[in-house]
Amino acid sequence: MKIQKKNLILGALALAAALGSMASQAATKMQCANLAKPAGYLTVETGIPGPGCKGTNLMNKYQTPSEGLTILSYIQLTELSEPWAVKRIDGIAPNLRYVIGKVQNGFQFCTIQNAPYNFVAAPNGLMAGCGNAINGENSVKLYKIFTPSVTTVGSGKTAVRVVMNPAINDNYNYAIRTTATLNGASTTVVKTGLSGSEYHRLRDIAPDLVKQAEQGASFSFQIDMFSGLTKVADEAVTAPSVVP
Repeated sequence: MKIQKKNLILGALALAAALGSMASQAATKMQCANLAKPAGYLTVETGIPGPGCKGTNLMNKYQTPSEGLTILSYIQLTELSEPWAVKRIDGIAPNLRYVIGKVQNGFQFCTIQNAPYNFVAAPNGLMAGCGNAINGENSVKLYKIFTPSVTTVGSGKTAVRVVMNPAINDNYNYAIRTTATLNGASTTVVKTGLSGSEYHRLRDIAPDLVKQAEQGASFSFQIDMFSGLTKVADEAVTAPSVVP
């Protein structure tokens, strides 16, 4: 019985590992070249013979983004809901291929596209595989501009914490859009003119919502980050209840 139980446990672990591996792989679609690219997919191959495709007799191959995936055009990365960037360029023009990676704070990428939303680019010098340099640079490090969270401060009071990335030197300013929801009704208050890493209590950013907090309202806090007048990042955090 003990051996049987052990085998069942090992089998369950193996299945979990296999499912995890499958989940990390890119999903693939093949379709006729005259059809629109499916949302959330990237073009990885074109000109594939497709006798059943009327008009073109050609098919395209698409995959969802995954670490190390090779694609035909980096421009399509802007269509994705999450930030991805080029980490290596393969081939010779005009037949270039682009190896991509998911954007994370402080990671290095090639300088061929603008920094994705919520991130800012810093010069990173020369990096192998990123092609020709411009003014001695062909790569950047991408930094997430800020990180928000809901936490507690003295005496158990709730606060929205905004942490600016210390690797970035810029004068950002931000607004916090606080929404209280109570008995199905929502009320929003906006506090502007904020800057720097800081803890923000409800009494400071939305004093008109304190009463709703005392009545058990749930809250969401959206932080809109600006460089001058240009919005460059935003992120929201929530709290099922708030102690004002």
